[in-house]
Amino acid sequence: MGASGPCPDQMQKYLYSLSINPDPRQGPLTPEQYEDYIARVEDKLGLADQPRAIVMHVKDRREHAHVVWSRIDAEAGKAVQIAFDREKLMMVTREFARDHGLDLPKGYDRHGHGRDQLSLYEKAQQDKTGVTKEERITHVTEAWRQSDGPQAFVRALEDRGYILATGKRDYVLVDVYGEMNALPKLIDDKTVRTKDISAFLQ
Repeated sequence: MGASGPCPDQMQKYLYSLSINPDPRQGPLTPEQYEDYIARVEDKLGLADQPRAIVMHVKDRREHAHVVWSRIDAEAGKAVQIAFDREKLMMVTREFARDHGLDLPKGYDRHGHGRDQLSLYEKAQQDKTGVTKEERITHVTEAWRQSDGPQAFVRALEDRGYILATGKRDYVLVDVYGEMNALPKLIDDKTVRTKDISAFLQ
């Protein structure tokens, strides 16, 4: 069982496409299973009320499906915003496989391979969201390196599903699951310290 979303340039358009590729060694999915998976994706990505088209294919005796949604919200007059979609799709796929007794290919392991031993909090957070510590670090470090100013950095974080907040601790990131992490701990650069981040954001 595997799923893939759009490439980056497709995200700038008004359609969102998804390929569903069952593992032929485990047999084809039933129509009910396809519908269940698609409904889970729609719910997670905020596309439940959007028009869609489903195309089934059989190639080399292997059945798979393509789903395309319109991202245009007719009432709001704008496109549905979809952030953090890769992680959301992986989370849906893990839950779907668990509920239907399917095995997943390497790479969908929810525990991943973090560079450091996880704390109990990080382990609980990872089990809850399906997002590894390594994935969080990658997202935030990419946003940091590509941004030439604080506003660009905030936008880059938002594109990846994070909101920058302040509270008892300076610069906390809140993700789409409501989980919180200290910003400095998610930037993979030993030369960057908290004071450097503060100076940059101020």
